[in-house]
Formats: sequence, structure tokens, C-alpha cells
Amino acid sequence: GLWRLSIATGEAEPIAGVGEGAGDPSVSRLTGRLAFTQVLLDQNLYRVDLRSRDKAPLQLLSASTRRDVQGDISPDGSRIAFVSTRGGTAEIWTSQLDGSAPAQLSDLRTACRHPRWSPDGRSIAFAASQSGSGRSHIYVIDVSSGLARRLTSGTWNDMWPTWSHDAQWVYFASDVSAVRE
Repeated sequence: GLWRLSIATGEAEPIAGVGEGAGDPSVSRLTGRLAFTQVLLDQNLYRVDLRSRDKAPLQLLSASTRRDVQGDISPDGSRIAFVSTRGGTAEIWTSQLDGSAPAQLSDLRTACRHPRWSPDGRSIAFAASQSGSGRSHIYVIDVSSGLARRLTSGTWNDMWPTWSHDAQWVYFASDVSAVRE
């Protein structure tokens, strides 16, 4: 959104009626009018039956003005885990494979990414930003309880988790060996 900042007091307030995705402001000194650009990104999940050549992709979830991305189908093929901004921040959600019964699973209030189902379908590994640091760590969330636990720590970025076939390991990419200045 766009904000108004007082030069005299330093107080900031949002500009009423201007939603998210607003930027590139230009104010007319003569009329006091504001022109701005608003970018709304609407990304949706689709599925297609690879066994049938004549089927068109089907949108999985009902139309939303929010991002629904990075879907991962459960091992039994009945559900999908995905990242959605429907609740404000990018959290992990699940739904039935046909898109019905979408439900928010994580509630970390930070940017979650790359959900991956465990082989037994009981847990989902994902990456999430550490609040205020710009770094991401790997988490595992229990699908039935919604309890998340962080697996990695440190001052590096850990991303793109995936499970070993026996669910004993979570593999991920990390910049832990990168040279820091």
C-alpha cells in the first residue's frame, strides 16, 4: 500500500482506499491528486490428467484474488498442499485434490514456501522466512495437529525441502557454505 509520512512529525499513516500492490506514486501539487500503479498478482493452481490427451487443465481452487502456488500432491493422490496468501501472508494450505475444503495449515505469519508431503502423508516439510532476518529455515508441520517445528537454524538460507523415501531424512538446499563478507 501507499502511506503518507509527515516531514514535521515523522508519523506515517496509510492512504485510505489504496490497497495492496500500490506503488509508483505521483502527486499533483496543484490539485492534490495522487496517481499510482496497482499490481495485483493472481496465481492459481491447476491439474491435468496426464493419462488423457484430450483433457484440458482444471483450476483446482475456487477463484481467488490471492496467490495459490507451489502445489504438491499427497502420496495417496487425494489432497494437495500449497502456498496461499488468502489469509494475508504466504502460509501452507491443504485441500482435497479437486480443490474442495481448502484449509490453512500453518500460521507462522511469515513467507512459507515449497511444501512437500512426507511419504506417509502425515507431515509436510516447507521453507519459511525467519521473521526480520530475510533468511529461511526448514520446518515440518504435522498435518493432523497443525503443529510446526523448525528443523534448521543459523544465519543462512535453507530452501526446497524434499523427503527421503523412508521419511527419515529431509534434504534441502542451503547457502551455508557461501562466503560471507
